[in-house]
Parts: sequence; structure tokens; C-alpha cells
Amino acid sequence: MSDDKKITPPKVDPTTAELLRLKKRTDEALKNAAETTYNAGKIKRDLTEVKDFFNGVAQGGKWLYNTILRPVTHYVTWPLMKIGGRKYMELFNRVSHVKNEFGKSEFSKKRAGAMIAATVAGACSLVPVPNVPFSGEVGWSGVSALWWATTRKTETLYLHNSAGEAGKNKYTISGCSEFPCTDSDSVQFKVDDSWFHDARHFILHGTPFRPDAVAAAVPPVPNKCEVTYYGWRWRPISRTLDLWPRMLEASCVPINMNDGTVMETQGVRAAPPAKTPAAIPAPK
Repeated sequence: MSDDKKITPPKVDPTTAELLRLKKRTDEALKNAAETTYNAGKIKRDLTEVKDFFNGVAQGGKWLYNTILRPVTHYVTWPLMKIGGRKYMELFNRVSHVKNEFGKSEFSKKRAGAMIAATVAGACSLVPVPNVPFSGEVGWSGVSALWWATTRKTETLYLHNSAGEAGKNKYTISGCSEFPCTDSDSVQFKVDDSWFHDARHFILHGTPFRPDAVAAAVPPVPNKCEVTYYGWRWRPISRTLDLWPRMLEASCVPINMNDGTVMETQGVRAAPPAKTPAAIPAPK
């Protein structure tokens, strides 16, 4: 007979086995309950944070309305609207009524229609409307005038490139504030037309503003330029708000790329034609 003995597992009492299974299921149930409780608590905390956020926004908006918007609306905006509305109604009634042959006032449909058309055109000139020519021109010209009054400047800059936008009378001119140019001192200007630009140029020079003429003053070579513009040249503001400085005038002369000195092109003149000797009269 072999010395190896067959090892038999110990017998487990059925009652003990059932208790073990119950304990395992109980542990799993407790674990699932703990996870459910944690998730429920997390959802509750997230909802509380969202509620607190919107409550804070509501409280801040309420303070803003009660402290600033309501007084401004009550004491400034609303009285101005009432005055403006009353004046407009008076103007509308005066324009849309004519006197007949008996001296009595009568309503005129044509004059009223013309007044309404003029009102719509005026509103469109103040507020930009898509696909409507000249919409927003008055509003933008007013903003440009205020922008020019507070930021206008004339500087010596080094410009070297001007590019036009396809199908538009708008140009982009780039260069640097120092020579040689680096990315830290690069500058960029926009040249475009507006009613304010036309009015300013007409007052100063007697002609309307021409963006193409300003862009043509900057040839595609390194130039030293006297530039009149308005706006901010700080790129974070210009790029983020798309409010690039507007160039109004430029006077440029080419410079040497090696040392940045001005090329004396104006001193070079064509040689005068050679004088022909006077003819010697023949002896008589």
C-alpha cells in the first residue's frame, strides 16, 4: 500500500455555511448602501453649491438693480425717454399734418409715411442692422469721435507693409515702434472709412477721407513714418476686443535696412541737359 493518504476537506456544517453566505451578502449590501449614501451626499453637496451660486447671482443682481439701475432708470433714463417721446410725437404731428384751403389741419398719409421712413433710417444709422447699408454709421462715428478725442496721437514709427481686404475699402498696416523690428514692439493699424473720418479730413484738408491714399503712403519697403492715429496699441486689448488703432495720416520715407538711416532719395535729382554751344554767325 502507498504511504500517501488521501486528504479530505473538513466537513462544514450546513448551518455554518448558510451563516457565511448571509454574512457575505450582508457585507455587500452594507457596502452598496455606503456607496449610495456617499453618492447621495455628493449630489446634495453639488446641488447646494449650485443653489448658493444662483442665490449669490440673484442677490448681486438685486443689489445692482436697487443701487444703480433703478435710480438711473427712474431719475435719468425714463425722464429722457418721456421727453424724447413727447418731442418726437410733437414733431410727427407737425410734419404729418398740413393745412387745407380752409386753414384747417389735415392728416397727410404721404408725409406720415415719409416721417416713418426717416425714423427707421435714423434708427438703422444708430444701431447696426445686418445687410442694411450704412446701418450703425452714426453710432460708430460718434464712438470714433469720442475715441479720437481721448486717444489721438502722432508718433514716429517704422512701417513696412500694407494689405487691403478683398472687396472692401479697408487696409491693414503693420510695422514696429523701434528699429530693428521684433515681436515685442510690433504694431498694427486699421485704415477704414467712416463718416467721422470724412468729416475730420474735410475740415482739415477740404477733401473726404480716402483709406487707399493713406495705405499708398506706406510702400512695401522699410519706412520711417510720422503717423497720426487714435486708439490703443496694446495688443491684448486690440486683439481681444477687435479694436485695432485707426490710422488717419502717414508721411513716410524709405530707410536703409542695415542701420535704419533714412535714404536720401529726395536729394537725388536728374542731371540737367547739356547746353549746346551757341552757333557762330558766319562772316559777312
